[in-house]
Order: sequence, then structure tokens, then C-alpha cells
Amino acid sequence: MRRLALVVVGLSLLATAVVAWVYLGASQPATTEMTEEQKAEIETAVRQVDLDFQTTWQAREDIDAYMSYVFDWSSISPFGDESVDNLRTRVLAFWGAQATVTFDRSEPRVLVLGPDAAGIEGTNVRVATDTAGVTRERTSIFRRIWIRQNGEWKLFAGTGFARTREP
Repeated sequence: MRRLALVVVGLSLLATAVVAWVYLGASQPATTEMTEEQKAEIETAVRQVDLDFQTTWQAREDIDAYMSYVFDWSSISPFGDESVDNLRTRVLAFWGAQATVTFDRSEPRVLVLGPDAAGIEGTNVRVATDTAGVTRERTSIFRRIWIRQNGEWKLFAGTGFARTREP
């Protein structure tokens, strides 16, 4: 069952990457092949923006800073079919229910899709202690697609699923 879930999530993220690639291809002039140096610069930038995004989540202080990473083209959340406003509400509710949240993040793998798009995947171990003092640990895999919009990297799509279940 888990293997099937991994395949479904992987395929959905791949489909999202294809949509992003088509979107970018339709709105960009033809370019030549990227150099290894250009790819390395994109990989470094996406690693950093993804870490900043996760650090903003962990800090739980500024919802506007967290939401500033979301792609500006739609009112749909990058994490599913909920609205961006519902995402904001859900994040605030989670933040309010947790006394502490920490992440132990693996070194993620970055796949450069083009000059303005990249995918990233890795694992996190999240330890959250709620306001009642109950601590839960969850290991999860994350996958996200980042797109450069007006010179800034924005979260286009993302998914995460638990490898270990919370009690």
C-alpha cells in the first residue's frame, strides 16, 4: 500500500513538473542548452530557497513571509486543491497548536528542469510538541517544484507524505 502511495505521489509530482515545463516553455523564448555552471547556480539557489521556506515554517512567526514563497498565478494551494486562504488558515492553526517544532532535514536532491524551474526532494524528521506537552515525531518525504517568477523562486507545487505514522 505504501509503495502504491509512493508511486501515485511520484506520478502526480511528475505531472505537475510537466505542466510547469509546458507553462514555462509557452511563455519563454527558445534558449540554448544550459551549461553545467548555470545548472549548478540554479541548484544552489533552489536548495537555499527551499531551506528558507522550511526555516520560515519552523520559526512559526510570520505567516506573510511563509506565504510569500507561494507561486502567484493561482488561488489554489501548491499542496492540493484547497485555496491559498485555506492553506493560510491551516498553517496558522497548526502553528498555534504547537509549542515547538524542529526539523532534521536530509541533504535534498535537486533536479534542474530548465532555467526557471527545478524540483527538489528529500526527507525530514519533524519533532513537534503540542501545547498540551505531547511530543510526536514524524519522518516524511517531501517533493516540491520551484519556478522562478519575476526573478524570485516561488513554490509551484509540493507534496509530502509520512514514512512513519504519528500515534
